[in-house]
Amino acid sequence: MNKHLLTKAEKEFLFSPWTIAGFLASAAVAYFGSALLAKNTPAWWYHDSWPGSLSLREALFYVSVFLLCLSWLRHALKLRRLVVTKSSVNEEASLRVRVICFVIALWALPLVLGPSLFSQDMYSYLAQGELWRLGQNPYLSPPTTLLRFHQTSLLGAVSPFWRHTTSPYGPLFVAMAGYIYDVAGQNLTTAVILMRLAECVGVALGGFFLIRLTGEDRQEASLALWLGIGSPLVLFELIAAGHNDALMVGLVVLGIFLAKKNHLWWAFLILGIAVMVKAPAALAALLIVAAVARSQIPKRKERIVALVGMDGVLLGALSALLGVGLDWVSTNILSAPGKVHIATTLSVELAFSFRDILSGLSSYFSFVHMSSLFSKINLAIFVLSIVYFVLKTRWDNLTHNLALLFIISVFLGPATWPWYFTWGIVFLVTQRHYLQSLVTPLAIMAISVLIKPNGILSIPSQYAPAVLAILTILAVWHFYHSGIFGKRSFSRADITES
Repeated sequence: MNKHLLTKAEKEFLFSPWTIAGFLASAAVAYFGSALLAKNTPAWWYHDSWPGSLSLREALFYVSVFLLCLSWLRHALKLRRLVVTKSSVNEEASLRVRVICFVIALWALPLVLGPSLFSQDMYSYLAQGELWRLGQNPYLSPPTTLLRFHQTSLLGAVSPFWRHTTSPYGPLFVAMAGYIYDVAGQNLTTAVILMRLAECVGVALGGFFLIRLTGEDRQEASLALWLGIGSPLVLFELIAAGHNDALMVGLVVLGIFLAKKNHLWWAFLILGIAVMVKAPAALAALLIVAAVARSQIPKRKERIVALVGMDGVLLGALSALLGVGLDWVSTNILSAPGKVHIATTLSVELAFSFRDILSGLSSYFSFVHMSSLFSKINLAIFVLSIVYFVLKTRWDNLTHNLALLFIISVFLGPATWPWYFTWGIVFLVTQRHYLQSLVTPLAIMAISVLIKPNGILSIPSQYAPAVLAILTILAVWHFYHSGIFGKRSFSRADITES
């Protein structure tokens, strides 16, 4: 990047102590985090030779996490100030998107090359992909099947909790993981880095089309990119942890962009591929159908049938081609996440809260019974939410409604892992109300630090009632101040020709 072609604000941003601190913090997170991983995690290509005890490494790791979050927040506040004060009219005070992209890439680089932090899910991806490559059906055969093929090193890297669980992911993603493990020569270090590079493609797609959904204002696009793609949540959970949500989100953002440009065939093709990575992408296709149904497009009913039919044929053909049939749809898309009971999941929060209150009345009010009951109630509310948004979605509120539906699906789903919130955040930040709110970066930063380096939630399950109380207070405050149920103005990104 040519220093002489940069504006004054861009030079200050690029060479800011906070930019340098963020990069050094990212490198320290990757370095010191390697000593805090689960015992079954394979050795990495570099070794932690830092002198001192494990507790010292842990302290340095969390200091680095805090420094990266603080650096990101300082830049977020600066970008927000430029948006609020409309400094885009002053060329010397403006920040172009390419500068933001450069800093995001700089901060992400150490995490791309570092060990699998904040989750061991990448090893599960590789195990499921290897099963598929060996001719097994990963939707019927769990990772322990690898023992028959003497793949003990790969199986050993999979979290013991998931070794007996079949795949909940789409067959296209499973096949991709299998090919990556094969190309890596069954070397886990190489395979993890290649998996990350594939996820980075999703992050890049999301960023590229996110700024186009935001609108023409350069400063708003820069801030949306920084909040939606450059956050610690994305760096830690989509890049360092390598979760396949990165690919799904990138494809969904591309699909929504194409739909809003009236390229519906391409939009549904991309969203069909996204569903074959991870099933929640289907919610985006559903709301596009709702928007088409309320538009003035000629023969819209026939077009809806054709679009849905095309996706049905695509999913069926690829499922048959990959040799898994429809097992991936009918097995454990929902049941696999529900096997964990974490404090951030609404059904768990309610079960813990009411168990303590009602356990003396009857043995029925145990945690297991209460959790099952609230899971069913949440599912019913979620279905009603889908119906509500289908009835209310038009082209002018598509991105806003999709963001809310994604976030509702995370809260009401079987497991509320922090990285799931990226599904909705990437669309929320295209809305001016959320883009300019101080709560948005603070909430993103808070969500980013909920997972320990070994992939375990940092909040013990017994604190679920406290989490419920905090979320209730925040929800009441948000709905009171946001005007969601009253008159609301949409950003330019929501207004398009259909």
